[in-house]
Amino acid sequence: MPLKPASCRTPALLLSLLLPWAALAQAPTFALLVDPLDAALNCRADDALLPALVTELHRARPDDFTQVWRQYSDPAMDVYLLHTPVRAWGNESDAVAITGNRIMLAVRGDLDAVTARIDAFLQDSAETPMPALLDERHTLVAYATDLPGLQGNVLLGCEYRVEDVSLLDESAGTPLQTAPAAAVRTD
Repeated sequence: MPLKPASCRTPALLLSLLLPWAALAQAPTFALLVDPLDAALNCRADDALLPALVTELHRARPDDFTQVWRQYSDPAMDVYLLHTPVRAWGNESDAVAITGNRIMLAVRGDLDAVTARIDAFLQDSAETPMPALLDERHTLVAYATDLPGLQGNVLLGCEYRVEDVSLLDESAGTPLQTAPAAAVRTD
């Protein structure tokens, strides 16, 4: 069977290779390229996506962000327990706390140990190109908490200083359920 000239095959071949990528290009970039939880904890979330962060977390990780483990009123904060621990700033935890302008890991341990791991992480990352993550709109936060259920934890993550945006605003997303009262975490 004779082959068609290369000029006839090329457009069809290119089209067959590009169609899958064209479909990807129409999907939200945030969901495709990066884990929204990792991005938010490490001060890399796009400011435009912050109003729908909880909705995006629910979409990307429905088993983790469907039910609030604990809610606090002062400060207003929701805490979620994850099925699999995540890492941020050299620390690891299975609990994520979200306030109006912060998303943080609840890391078991004292502030000195957590900040030592942050320092080691920043030292290691100095060897590789690291984007300018911290500026007047993005701040690394780490502080000990004595809130019931979180005693013995350090809250560590990112503060987003974006006007008129609350990370707790769920009005644009899926309504979340509150879990039944859980035992206090002391380990």
